[in-house]
Amino acid sequence: MAERLAVLAGQLTDRDRAILRLVFGHRVFTTHQLAQVFFTSQDRAEHRLRQLTHAGVLARFRPHTRHGEGSAPFHYVLGSAGAAVLAAEGGVEVRRLDYRPDKALEIAHSQRLAHQVSVNGFFTALIGHARQRRPGRARLALWLSERACNDYWGHVVRADGYGRWHEGDRVVSFFFGGRPGHRAAGSAGRQAARLWPAGRRQGDPHARAVLAAVGRPGGQRPPGPGP
Repeated sequence: MAERLAVLAGQLTDRDRAILRLVFGHRVFTTHQLAQVFFTSQDRAEHRLRQLTHAGVLARFRPHTRHGEGSAPFHYVLGSAGAAVLAAEGGVEVRRLDYRPDKALEIAHSQRLAHQVSVNGFFTALIGHARQRRPGRARLALWLSERACNDYWGHVVRADGYGRWHEGDRVVSFFFGGRPGHRAAGSAGRQAARLWPAGRRQGDPHARAVLAAVGRPGGQRPPGPGP
């Protein structure tokens, strides 16, 4: 692995390393989602992600689809070499990251795969919206995973993600997923559709406008915050 790290030191760009950190923090992304965040075109994304997979810093799979639905997109998780890179950056051993290749790929067989991809897709759509339509004027300044949300606020909120959106001099903080104090019941789709501002200004019209500005995966608009 030491020799591989030496080779990767001369191959990985800042963007590549940012991809590794994002995939590690949020488990799994499709090609399209990573293209929204990091690339200017789908073709460029496919080319570079294929190279990173061949280098072992990412691993990928295609979920099964029913007959007639066509092929699913590639889904990317952190590869063993990618974990070694992140550990080296942090000055720790790989085991401190709680990473194992088989554990990283468990999501490929999990019933939560579609849900996780849907949650991540909402946030990558926000980032893509800011990059394409509001460059320099808006950004997703913070995105926390379900695990981080539970660590910080699990005693009062069960959420699949937390975001902080900056636009001009306005800031909107919001939870995505469950509801205060419990997990949303029903299908993953219904759970992922729930979104509400964090903090006291729940009726802020600017918050509602921002959250409605970007379509959810599948072409639907996100609902306004709940009461």
